[in-house]
Amino acid sequence: MNSRFEEFYLRANVLKTNPHIKNFFDKLFEIEKTVKSVLEILVDWTIFQRNWLYLNGIFSKSEISKQLATEVRAFTNLDSTFKATIKSIVQQPQVYKISQRENFLNGLKKMNSDSDTIRAGLTVFLEQKRDSFPRLFFISNEELIELFGKADKIIEQLIQGRP
Repeated sequence: MNSRFEEFYLRANVLKTNPHIKNFFDKLFEIEKTVKSVLEILVDWTIFQRNWLYLNGIFSKSEISKQLATEVRAFTNLDSTFKATIKSIVQQPQVYKISQRENFLNGLKKMNSDSDTIRAGLTVFLEQKRDSFPRLFFISNEELIELFGKADKIIEQLIQGRP
């Protein structure tokens, strides 16, 4: 996708040097601005969706949610914003029109920033657990999250297994 973007800019710059483009220069500039906006939205949207999928999988696990109240609140806000954004995109799915929405890209960048903040809080939580239990240093973050996510099930199985 990036090479197509670069190709477009190269062609647009060549067109700008053409002496006959004077009458169309404003339109060319507008198209160039729109393509840049669309590309930025697509890149940031892809990053945000990846972050949301990762965080949604984590915060759907009740044991982790119990221990990360601040991050859960932040993710709940992020989740509701994500769902509202998806709803608005479904109503008008043309990326060209979405790119013209006021502050859409800024809102997307803020959601990415919020996702990064939540991930940082999750990392701090995992490091605290590793400090408490040194054996956890040998387990990756993903495996550790899975382990904490299954904690309720393991405890329930232990309780049911007792006479």
